[in-house]
Amino acid sequence: MTTPHLRIGIDVGGTFTDFVLLDDAGARTLNGKRLTTPDDPGRAILEGLDRLLHEAGATLADVRQIVHGTTLVTNTVIERKGARIGLVTTRGFRDSLEMGREMRYDLYDLALEKPEPLVPRPRRHVVTERLDASKPSPSVSCTATSTPLTNAARAKSCNRNSPASPSPFPPTWRPRSASTNAPTPPA
Repeated sequence: MTTPHLRIGIDVGGTFTDFVLLDDAGARTLNGKRLTTPDDPGRAILEGLDRLLHEAGATLADVRQIVHGTTLVTNTVIERKGARIGLVTTRGFRDSLEMGREMRYDLYDLALEKPEPLVPRPRRHVVTERLDASKPSPSVSCTATSTPLTNAARAKSCNRNSPASPSPFPPTWRPRSASTNAPTPPA
């Protein structure tokens, strides 16, 4: 059996899936291109890989490394073709995406119109984080602003031990003792 000596790179784009095969032993390079199959990107990958190996006169056993990259998710986000999304973020950062201070693509254009935020403000929800490990986590406030997301979280958190919403923990589970911060052994 020979030592695997081939490396393959695969890039799945919105239109084409590109392939590069590098033969470390013979210092040769082969390229391939197939149409991306949006319904199942893996199909174009497998078909292209099969053809590339056939052209190289090799098998999968000869491959020592395959690297893969894709822009499919980025394209979906940019084109806004994906599912409706929401954002749960730390209190005080709800509008960070809309402010967009990290990078300005045209610093001197005073008439620049920013694109609509990826997540509209009504679908951005805030949570209070625990900032001190010695204090208990505040979890979801039982008197917070009413939205479908916070209502669902509140139903799980505030009614955790009601008969309609049994505890998600086994009966032997006990919360950590606040004074020792050590777990309480099961009863």
